[in-house]
Amino acid sequence: MKKTLMGILILVFAASSLFVVGCGDDNGGGGGGTTNPPGPGDVDDFDFFMAITELTARDRTDWWSIMVIPLSPDNPIVTLELSIDGQSVPIEFYYDIWSAEYTGFTRGQSYTITAVVNGTTFTEDITIVYWPFTNLPMAWNMSEPFDLEWTLDGDNMWQMVSASASWWDPDTDDYQSVEQELELSPSDRSATIPANWLDIPADVSADVILGLAETNWAFNNRFAVISTAYDFNYYWATRDLDRNEITRRHIDRMLDLISR
Repeated sequence: MKKTLMGILILVFAASSLFVVGCGDDNGGGGGGTTNPPGPGDVDDFDFFMAITELTARDRTDWWSIMVIPLSPDNPIVTLELSIDGQSVPIEFYYDIWSAEYTGFTRGQSYTITAVVNGTTFTEDITIVYWPFTNLPMAWNMSEPFDLEWTLDGDNMWQMVSASASWWDPDTDDYQSVEQELELSPSDRSATIPANWLDIPADVSADVILGLAETNWAFNNRFAVISTAYDFNYYWATRDLDRNEITRRHIDRMLDLISR
């Protein structure tokens, strides 16, 4: 099964789904003018992927995570040397991902990233994204429209509002999820979240995330670099839970399994 860069970014943000991937030329460093993240959806167009992620803006404003990920199991990263503007950056191998913390970036500034991967040198210039300061609500009434607004110190290359929900489904004995995405123009500073945007079944308690993602990118020679920031909140969408109905469905499922 083919992976997408969106799937890689989900790993980067761990609990969040962020980006979609648009079409483009894998020699299109700087994005080629499109509002989509780099390259076609199939990661076969890249060998290695680097994500520079600002981790927080509320408690600390000088903290970024750097992850370098091989995009093919047939081409693992055995050795890696990383430098930023000519200065060596220590990077460690942990859980199949090379990662580092870095405190030397400034939002909106460009940096030259040099990665020597398995003896091959890749160099890209990347501009660190501006952080979005949003009016994300502490409590989100999903039955009504919500006007999301934010400020940025300048335009990033791409931004998107996303929401997702997950819940336990006793019928399938597994988690189910839904998500929605609203891709924006780089100059946008507001978006209306429609009422009932997430199609969450009645009588479930879902873990919900609403957020705004920002990204800049550069890519060439099968090496992609993305600078990302994501402001988001978690919500619990609690609804009346009909435990009798859940019990009945469990019994029906058990009887079905026994009769097979």
